[in-house]
Amino acid sequence: MNLEKDNVRDIWLPAVVIKENEDKTFLVKCLSARNSDEAGPMKTIVDFLHIRPTPPLYADRNYELLERVDTRYGFGWRSGVITKLLAGRRYNVFFKHGNEDKELSHTKIRPHLEWVDGKWISKSKV
Repeated sequence: MNLEKDNVRDIWLPAVVIKENEDKTFLVKCLSARNSDEAGPMKTIVDFLHIRPTPPLYADRNYELLERVDTRYGFGWRSGVITKLLAGRRYNVFFKHGNEDKELSHTKIRPHLEWVDGKWISKSKV
């Protein structure tokens, strides 16, 4: 599920569809730790444009300078660009939304994919 509120843009959260509504929207339950509090996991209504299946898993790999990647950073997945290759399979990733850089391990990075016509398409080069 895509989150575009609370001054946060383009963050995809793991979620489960609970039901489809009559107006073709979906009630979803977020699986993010950020949304787990005393009230329980966040539930919200989204349209089909903000729902994607889980992307495929990729074998452990190295990334290249200026490669577009998706990163597990904070409470969801964000798209960024590799701006520096660091020692120990770590990378500096720049996030356009938020105008920030973050150093991340390869375990928190996957190739950037876009959901197009019912398929995951690689668009990892900037």
